Amino acid sequence: MWPSKNFTALVELKAPATLTLILNYTKDIRTGRYMDNMVIWQYSRPEKPFPVFTSLITAGVRIAVVLSDNRMQSGVYEVPGTADVFKVANFPGKETDQLWNDYKTHVKVSELFEDFGRGNIKVQVPCHKYFVGMDDEIWWPENLDRFPNLDMPSNLLATERILPLTKAIRESLIDMYCPSEHHAYFKASASNKDCLVRIYLGKRSVPVSSKFKRFQLRNFQLHLDLIEELELDAPEFATCIAESLAIMHWACQSDANDVEFVLENLSPSTIASMKPNTSTWDAALKNFHRRTTHIWMLDFNRCAAFAPGTEGLKQLVHSFFRNDPYFPRPHAQLEKYQHLWDVFGKSYLATAQMCVNKGKLCEKFANLPSLFLTMVQVEQKRRLDAQAA
Repeated sequence: MWPSKNFTALVELKAPATLTLILNYTKDIRTGRYMDNMVIWQYSRPEKPFPVFTSLITAGVRIAVVLSDNRMQSGVYEVPGTADVFKVANFPGKETDQLWNDYKTHVKVSELFEDFGRGNIKVQVPCHKYFVGMDDEIWWPENLDRFPNLDMPSNLLATERILPLTKAIRESLIDMYCPSEHHAYFKASASNKDCLVRIYLGKRSVPVSSKFKRFQLRNFQLHLDLIEELELDAPEFATCIAESLAIMHWACQSDANDVEFVLENLSPSTIASMKPNTSTWDAALKNFHRRTTHIWMLDFNRCAAFAPGTEGLKQLVHSFFRNDPYFPRPHAQLEKYQHLWDVFGKSYLATAQMCVNKGKLCEKFANLPSLFLTMVQVEQKRRLDAQAA
């Protein structure tokens, strides 16, 4: 019979709350080795010794930590050990609070991806979870203390967290694109553990005098020249992104304004959708060229509906150029980049036709996707001529 022991440690939080860590273990008295370990967090307040925390986490209690903070819009939090991420409005109810629009669009996009079949769409969309209003009198009293940076309730959006790239890939990017004298600093930096890689098919990187000043992994910009340097499949990226943009336009009837396309790891929901015994070893490789990564589309807070017609097409073109350069550009000087635009356009039109076939886009508007691409080409030509003048 192996004996069990308990140890208790107290962690100071906002008074009068306490967080208790209980470590349970069993010890094999024959070998002296610990056979099992389990960490349990217990949270209590004097007036509510054993509160029930609804929705936020199903087992145990953990404190949310800040991942990023856009001071004009929202802070982003995670609860370590869970697959959830939380956007919290910094100014709830104000013009910068766009979380409800984010939630509405996210739900609609998720339903469309389910309708098309997630296995048939190469770009992933995080699972939406729930929305909590600032005036919610049940959820916030039970959960506010778990957000140490918050003094009062706000509007909150919970979604699936996209897992950052592995340590091996992060350190590989640091080795390749950060000055050697700063490698240790960036590898030890906690902020660089949350690595998002943005896919910029519409722009090459601009040389800077000091890579150190510009280097970061949180929103690493994977420009076209870096994609080529890493021997990644740019045409495949273009095909996938065009497919998602067409669904946003002609099935969701959204301008896709300010959406992001990033490279990330397998998520729990992605793994859950796989066939049993699917190999995933290549997702852990250090070699970016050989490993499996997934393109994710996220951030729908600025998306807006549009009306089919001339004004609606102008809105789509404006959003196309307003966004970060995720999309290839027409009229490229290099043939390989013009080919990238051609691949993008072909995938976009094929997916738009799929929207017509599935009844998402009325037949009388079936020519609009082609007109949109033509208007993008005209606008790009105008911009290039203006730069050359």
